[in-house]
Amino acid sequence: MKPRTIYRLVGKGIIFSLLVLINCKDPINLPGEGSIGILVIDGKVTTQPGPYYVRLGYTVGLSQKPSPILLATVFLVDDDTGLTEQYLESEPGVYSVPGSTIQGTAGHSYHVAVTLPNGKSYASKSEKIPDATGIDVSSYDFGTRSDFIGETEVQKNVINIYTDTQLPAGENDSYYLRWNVSETYVFEQTPIPNPLTGGIPRPCYVDGYSDPQRITLFTTQNQELQSLKHTLVAQRDLDYTFLARHYFTIYLSSTTLESYKYFKNVNELINRSGSIFDTPPAPIIGNVYSVTDSEEKVFGYFEATNTSLTRFFTLRGNIPVSLAPYCNDPSVGIYWPGYPKECHFCLGLSNSSDVPPNWWPTD
Repeated sequence: MKPRTIYRLVGKGIIFSLLVLINCKDPINLPGEGSIGILVIDGKVTTQPGPYYVRLGYTVGLSQKPSPILLATVFLVDDDTGLTEQYLESEPGVYSVPGSTIQGTAGHSYHVAVTLPNGKSYASKSEKIPDATGIDVSSYDFGTRSDFIGETEVQKNVINIYTDTQLPAGENDSYYLRWNVSETYVFEQTPIPNPLTGGIPRPCYVDGYSDPQRITLFTTQNQELQSLKHTLVAQRDLDYTFLARHYFTIYLSSTTLESYKYFKNVNELINRSGSIFDTPPAPIIGNVYSVTDSEEKVFGYFEATNTSLTRFFTLRGNIPVSLAPYCNDPSVGIYWPGYPKECHFCLGLSNSSDVPPNWWPTD
């Protein structure tokens, strides 16, 4: 294999590991082998209420999720007030802080400090939350996209998610914006009554990212626009997750220039065409580093953002295509043994809970 090709695959391997760590799922599928044993730190603090999260892991190859780091000590630090708040490990490699002591505040600067069980220390460079962000109005429609199974092209039904955005009107001349779309849907188990109580199994609430490979960026630098119209921020296949209520949350984050450049580089590397005229990708350096060893490579980014959000949901009746039953097919009945195992234990699904999010309506 040519050195140029190896360099590109290693770079993509690092980004694959980063995006898996960020999204807690497999967002992209790239061939080749990635770097092994490199620490990745990912997290953020925002102006939205907590909890806030930091994810820690070691890269273990291009096609595998990062190996989570357990029992680390992690602190969120407000550099302006000197306040600190300790993260607690909520699941392997994932650390959360409620935000009861520190909530992201415009104009304040923040960083994280990490100590691993082996005694090595790491930190992020301080980031200042911008003074303003934009305001979104979300909308959606339905369409199709092309996919390939082997050499055969097939059409898949999708929901397209858009925003109309009022751009920031703060004191700065330039703002750097990025959109993310998360989702939470209800997963209803096979309604087999409990033989003791007669009750129906409770549903699960499953979190995820709608289009994790898409990175949507915009800067107001050298722009006279006051708004953006009909920006596509996510495209999601229609599947069994739309059989019940399915929420989408669109986050609009005003970031620092450094964060904007970082994710622009990530986006360019992920979507590189592979042309022989491409410039070989340089290693994408974030804002995290080793305090213990200045020569050690560390990847990832901890950012501080001014963030607004919008949210909407769909019901099965909104979906314009037929959806096959998943856990309750009338043609075979509720006791059919061929249902997927999550139909009987939905907590086995990744990122699932039997407790709804605190914003979930009670009706």
